[in-house]
Amino acid sequence: MMKYFYIIIVLVSITDLFCQQPGFIKVYNEHRRNQARYEDVLIDNDTIVLYAVAYDTTKNNWGIKFFKYDIDGNELSSTSIIDTTAILTSTYFVKTIIKTSDGGYAMFGSALVEKSKPDFNYMIKVNHNLELEFIEKYFTESIARSMVETDDGYLLLSNIYVPNDEYGEYDPYLIKTNKNGKEIWRKQYENKKIDEIGLLIKKQGINTFIITGEASTPVDDESWPQNDTLWMKYIIIDSLGNKLHSSENHEVGTLRDFKILKDSSWICIGSTWEYNPINQRYDGQPLIYRLSKNNNVLWKQTPGVLGSFFDDFFDLEAMPDGNFLASGTTISYAYLHKFDIDGNEIWHRVDEAVPGQRVRGGGAYTASSDLLSNGDIISCGWSADTSGNFGFLMKITSDGCIDISECPDWTAIEDIAKKRLDINISPNPASNFVVFTKVSEVLQKAVDIQIFDVMARHVQDVKISAFEQDVEMDVSKLINGVYFCRVVLDGEIIGVRKLVVSK
Repeated sequence: MMKYFYIIIVLVSITDLFCQQPGFIKVYNEHRRNQARYEDVLIDNDTIVLYAVAYDTTKNNWGIKFFKYDIDGNELSSTSIIDTTAILTSTYFVKTIIKTSDGGYAMFGSALVEKSKPDFNYMIKVNHNLELEFIEKYFTESIARSMVETDDGYLLLSNIYVPNDEYGEYDPYLIKTNKNGKEIWRKQYENKKIDEIGLLIKKQGINTFIITGEASTPVDDESWPQNDTLWMKYIIIDSLGNKLHSSENHEVGTLRDFKILKDSSWICIGSTWEYNPINQRYDGQPLIYRLSKNNNVLWKQTPGVLGSFFDDFFDLEAMPDGNFLASGTTISYAYLHKFDIDGNEIWHRVDEAVPGQRVRGGGAYTASSDLLSNGDIISCGWSADTSGNFGFLMKITSDGCIDISECPDWTAIEDIAKKRLDINISPNPASNFVVFTKVSEVLQKAVDIQIFDVMARHVQDVKISAFEQDVEMDVSKLINGVYFCRVVLDGEIIGVRKLVVSK
């Protein structure tokens, strides 16, 4: 009987191994540039549902296109929605697609129209088969941000510009509709002399909703962002739009997405502004932080790289293992960062869809992720070059791997214990050259430095002899991104150092 038991265990293990789907990074419409920007994704019973801002060649106009893909990235169906009077588009950096209670899907966006005609926002509702049910327009000079379904309709969040005697300001702006998208009321949450940007609206409780975002002191365009300070803010409202409570914290930057834990503390993502000596300006850097129920900062971390205006986290997912996944952009690459409840990094990825072509994913231009039933991660985004835009999908395991067989190589580079001091790297980030300098115990010994990219591919080797203290390496031919420098002494890996190339 025991023999049969062991055979069953082996068969189950083999079956599990072969049933695991490999990951991928797939580019769509690359051969037809100016075709699609993949803006937001959700998983519906292990079907990938997303929408894109796409160009319809049959109607010669931009519009919204809904897609369904299977878990291997194969297209199942799609629907294009075009408005003959305007260009339907969406606001970057926000989550705007939802699954509705009737099994369909909805999204909220803004339209570009001729100067002689009024601007409008719009809501699109499709059924489960992506067939159009309605498109409703809301004439307003505001920027569409996010939407949420209520028991009797929808709440549509945007930002409206309010001119004043100085520079003007932005205020959160809310439209309530019925289930058919017909407008019921509008409300503006004004705070004079302060920019308040609502980025996300979520349901919290039976009849309460939270609007999160950022606040700042309005400045002129020439001063922004050098003289501008951003801080997080949220507003709690009831189902009628009445403000119940608001809070802000100047110790942290934007609040783009959040999860509320059982102890009423918040895990939050966004970005912060820091001075970038390389660009000689203030740039963004992805930010994660935790707030107590009283809005005190428990911890904050700034992973990623201080790179550009739009380096940011845009999407936060709670993982089945109790950890969290932040999706965004760093130095214009797709950036995924898994961390625990105390902000400690578990792994991260920095990816490109096409060799030598940056993936603007999850964030600088779009970033969104969701989870399959087995815990695998689906992320969408888009990349751009001088020819136009193209969308991408990425599937990885919960361990951050595209190929299961290569997972040990990836984690070996990222997670190896630093047994003792080894080398310093300067400058870091680097653009033309980098200097590796021996420190501490390795001063009188030869050291090998093995350079890997974020996909665990071996890029280059550098050697510092026993008689040298440092060595210089040319990085001008390396593409921008994050690299890992594995330090080997007497055949033993003694540590890993991170190198950032940014030109």
